[in-house]
Amino acid sequence: MKKRLKILTSIFLILVMTFSALSLLACKKEEASEDLAGKRTLYVLNWGDYIAKADDEMDSVIKEFEKANPGVKVVYTTADTNELMLNMVLGSDAEVDLLCPSDYAIEKLIRQDKIQKLDKTLLPNIGNIEQRLYDKMDEVFEDNSGKGKMDEFMAPYMYGTLGVMYDTTVVNPIDAEKAGYGVLWNSLQNKKLEKKVMMKDSVRDAMVATVLHLKETDRLPEKYKVMTVAQLINNTDDELLKLVEDCLIEQKKNKVLKKYEVDDGKAEMEKGTAYANLAWSGDAVASLIENDKLDYFVPEVGGNIWFDGWVITKESKNVDLAHKFINFLCDPVVAARNSVYIGYTSGVSQEALKGSAEAVEILKDGMEVEDIEEYFADEMAYPDLDDPDLAVMRDYGDKESDIITMWERVKNYGNINKILGIVFGVLGGAIVIAVVVIIILKKTSRKGKIAKVAAKPETDSEDEEDDDDESDVVEGDLAKVDEFNEDEE
Repeated sequence: MKKRLKILTSIFLILVMTFSALSLLACKKEEASEDLAGKRTLYVLNWGDYIAKADDEMDSVIKEFEKANPGVKVVYTTADTNELMLNMVLGSDAEVDLLCPSDYAIEKLIRQDKIQKLDKTLLPNIGNIEQRLYDKMDEVFEDNSGKGKMDEFMAPYMYGTLGVMYDTTVVNPIDAEKAGYGVLWNSLQNKKLEKKVMMKDSVRDAMVATVLHLKETDRLPEKYKVMTVAQLINNTDDELLKLVEDCLIEQKKNKVLKKYEVDDGKAEMEKGTAYANLAWSGDAVASLIENDKLDYFVPEVGGNIWFDGWVITKESKNVDLAHKFINFLCDPVVAARNSVYIGYTSGVSQEALKGSAEAVEILKDGMEVEDIEEYFADEMAYPDLDDPDLAVMRDYGDKESDIITMWERVKNYGNINKILGIVFGVLGGAIVIAVVVIIILKKTSRKGKIAKVAAKPETDSEDEEDDDDESDVVEGDLAKVDEFNEDEE
């Protein structure tokens, strides 16, 4: 009876908790509906942690935009990769008005006719954008196969470089500059770098570093030597892909690689659990503030300069609001806040930022510099946009699946041998244990049977016949039983 009462009580409690949870969800859903009721909603898709949050003096940039536009609600969603962003626009029913993908993803969206051209008359702040960014894009993308130039579709948000971050207490800066990307392959033969180097878990970034490492070590065939950096890092022919794959495997054979990473490289470098990393400039800026023993550089051979920009989808139901949001982000004060929060370089030009005393103070405080010119002169924060050896990458197009397959082979190299080694090790150990157990059991069984026979009391003939009929006695023990029976007779 007590047991039944306990069960009924438990069921009752579960029902109460379930009803409460459902009621809470319903209330939250109703609150969300009320929050959006009567308001114009703007659906924004961005990278995680890629817009300034509230601080002691100001609300978040999102809230500031809503305050500047009464009756507007921003529904803000984040994605971890360009591919997820593309899927939300290309292959799902998700509602997206504007998003902030990277250069090559914008190229793909333009070619697939998924984004619309900007109306510059609705963007009075667009003149604050650094024009040389558009010039850099045009070098690679031109008119996107007749669809239009990049500046017709997007407003640059942040940009940066890809380079080498390293610990100066382990690698001498002069040696690092001389080795270039070779630091990541430990061409310096520095024992301290063994298992202490990290690479981005991104085939695009890995390919840039590898191709340029092959170039700086003069290991490219003649036909590639005449190519510019832009042509080289955007080349996807089979011969070059094989060279890249072999070089990445060589890195693993050198026992230098600690791991492939995306988000935790900064923390490991700051803590000193890794000594070199293929890093993005914004991450490097943040890490150098935390650990002054670190340094960052783009090797002399060249590198990748990338950018993220705002684009409006073809399906947007709030085109005017999307333009207002882009225009808001192009304001120097807002741009300075975002740049300090994110760590990357704003698409808003130095001249526009310098023209705002408030923006200058935000940058000086956030970047921990007394003279703003010191910040603007830092090549880590402001790379030379006129440098032809800093190039933009394009979409891989039809070669994407081949490149991803190559990347998977690289990452899995050596893992099969490790797995087989573990499997055979476990099997070998299991066999040894089994053999030992069998031997022990046989010995124990034999001793038990001999002891049983030796201690057997006198029995009648029927019992003796039963003993003679036992089928589980081994041949060696039968002889002893026969001898025992003869003695009895």
